[in-house]
Amino acid sequence: MSEEIILTKDNVWDYLEQIPEERFKAKCKTCKTNLTYANLNNFTRHLRMCHNDHFASRVKENVKNSPDTYYNEAGYCLICTGAVQQEDYSRHMMLHPTQEVVQYVTNKTKEEYYTQTDVFELKCTLNNCNIRMPCHITENIKCHISKHNKASELEKIDTGSIYVPNKITDVQDLWKNYTCDDRNFFVNCKFPECQFLGFYIDINLTKFCKHVEDHHGKVFAYEKQNGNQFPRMYFKYRNEEYSECCLCASYTSISTVIYALYYHLETRHPGTPNFHHTVSWGWKYCKKSNITQVECNFCSELIDIDVDLKNLNHHTENTHMKEPTSTEKAHEIAGPSKSQQEKKSKKKFINFIGIIKGE
Repeated sequence: MSEEIILTKDNVWDYLEQIPEERFKAKCKTCKTNLTYANLNNFTRHLRMCHNDHFASRVKENVKNSPDTYYNEAGYCLICTGAVQQEDYSRHMMLHPTQEVVQYVTNKTKEEYYTQTDVFELKCTLNNCNIRMPCHITENIKCHISKHNKASELEKIDTGSIYVPNKITDVQDLWKNYTCDDRNFFVNCKFPECQFLGFYIDINLTKFCKHVEDHHGKVFAYEKQNGNQFPRMYFKYRNEEYSECCLCASYTSISTVIYALYYHLETRHPGTPNFHHTVSWGWKYCKKSNITQVECNFCSELIDIDVDLKNLNHHTENTHMKEPTSTEKAHEIAGPSKSQQEKKSKKKFINFIGIIKGE
């Protein structure tokens, strides 16, 4: 059994080779894959804390004048991934608290606001801020190098551009076919032009909900009363007398009485969808800690979550294992037909509906 590698900012270059012309990019010395090696979470938090007014103003203007900014061409909301009719774009966006949209915007546009000043350092360029801050090594790098260290180097097709698809059996196998998406337990398919986005965990958070039942009984009792259904799906427990609205930027407190919840939605958030979904109420009370754990918002305990890879394997088996051979792929790279390009560029979306807070 191979020894675990403890990566540092010094020894990481034993495994990676910098790409000078690209910010925070490096090439794996073993398989020659291009990777992002710096984690920008510190910078994202800086944008939200120190430049919040800039982004909040930008969000409010877009919501008012160009709400389509926050939808893709298929009509899916980029904030909650819900399907929305074009005529309802503005009304739907008003259901999202400004800070929730700011979170999305800063995460997606952060690349516009910094320059790299050192191997693991950047400088904020927004509004002449010029503050410098360090970056950490990404989890992707650690997982990638760990796979090589365990003598399971990833096999590549003849073109050398992508990996041969493999059936995923555990979380570490994810990195054969997928890369992290920086959202809660989402991954992107790494095959060229494929826009598939999926999740790899038990979406119902069974183990975390059991933790809430065992250690936070009042919260569990509150959510047991149709916590996944309308209208309680839009509220979370505060105490025995009050709920908190998850749609209000200030987490407005409302009586736990069901009629008060209905009234609040009708008056403050008219048009709120009243569909019943199966995504766990547990997402209201935890945040992602690492690739297989969530942190409880009440007691900060780390809870393991089960891995569910059926969806990802279904995508791989039904999409990429049926794709042309490597010879045919080389022909496509040289000049695919228009119909082939259109087929490959179709976007697939996962309607991961729920109230998920955090990074």
